[in-house]
Amino acid sequence: MEWQPIETAPRTYEDILLIDKRGTQVVGSWDEEENEFTCDYRGKGNVNWVFATHWMPLPAPPTV
Repeated sequence: MEWQPIETAPRTYEDILLIDKRGTQVVGSWDEEENEFTCDYRGKGNVNWVFATHWMPLPAPPTV
């Protein structure tokens, strides 16, 4: 799948892959309270805003 403009990203709590203008890629989701995309860098509970320019869905998990 190709990167999509951030304006087309789902505004749900679904995790998606986000990329910013520096090329940093993170898994994040839309935060209704912040009205912004956020992520938890390194999974330590520190939620940060992501100033994403593009997005794409996460790949399906592997089958066992």
